[in-house]
Amino acid sequence: MIGSHDYKFYAINKKTGKIVWAFQTGDKIGMGGGADQGFVYFGSKDGYVYAVDISKGKEKWRFKTGGPIATSVTIFGNRLFFGSYDNYIYCLEKASAKVIWRFRTGDEVLSDNPYRIAIGKIYVTSFDSNVYAVDIETGKEVWRFRTGKYGHSSSPFFHKGKLYTACRDGILYCLDAETGKEIWRFKTGNIVAQPAVFGDKLYFGNDDGNFHCLDLSGKEIWRFRTSGGVYTYPLFHKGRVYFGSMDCHVYCLDAETGKEIWRFQTSTLTQSDIGKPYDMFEVVVKSEKKEEEMQSEDRYGLNVSIGLRDEYDTNSEYQVKAEYQQKMKY
Repeated sequence: MIGSHDYKFYAINKKTGKIVWAFQTGDKIGMGGGADQGFVYFGSKDGYVYAVDISKGKEKWRFKTGGPIATSVTIFGNRLFFGSYDNYIYCLEKASAKVIWRFRTGDEVLSDNPYRIAIGKIYVTSFDSNVYAVDIETGKEVWRFRTGKYGHSSSPFFHKGKLYTACRDGILYCLDAETGKEIWRFKTGNIVAQPAVFGDKLYFGNDDGNFHCLDLSGKEIWRFRTSGGVYTYPLFHKGRVYFGSMDCHVYCLDAETGKEIWRFQTSTLTQSDIGKPYDMFEVVVKSEKKEEEMQSEDRYGLNVSIGLRDEYDTNSEYQVKAEYQQKMKY
């Protein structure tokens, strides 16, 4: 099953490649869906999360947020978790779409991978440049960790009591998952892909074309250079690591040494990647600042107090923040 920018979510026969059904939404679908007990759950730029019957493609329910959905839907027990451009993380009852809680961050919430849930917490990020640990039962904040500027576009990776989170400030952070305290950091280019731990090593790519392998203390073991940005989440199988690059290749490397085993070329003319969620929607910030001010570093500063609602009406369909004009970036 896969979503598309033609406003449809498709179920495809894995043997024949033929369409089983296509479900129409109100706008583009840029993130994956989560499937469980005969239903698939996914979000759309139209601001809805949908529950659709897998066998028939019929809608069970839909839930409206106050902005486009640019996260995957994470399933945990009888609950669904996802974020929205209305600045909130939502926790819904899976069967009915009833709101259990919602958690407000300081900016849009987007992620190209499912959330990690462990030790009673869900770990999320926001474009307000914070990493949050939120209690999954109450929706209350346990801790937050402030990274550098430019926000987050992927959720942290949890492994043995530690969080590994990639920020667009060009730093990979290792945090204590219980307390949120920083353990170490590794500085590189503008990281946009979620890291992954396989065995005793950490793997991730960034937009300068490098794919990195670190040990779990933050020391680099090897790096592999491609000719385009590496935005995809790495996969691991039998001692090999696989990832895609914007140089139009899929790479297979020896996970221990970083030596190339093979590469597959898609096209020298057409780039293909899973898509960075912050590229889904171009955000134009309305500002009264002078051009000279906008050239300074302060143009990247984040004000978490702007555009936040003090009250929540579960019966209303929220309006997208007035400060932003959102449109699809192709």
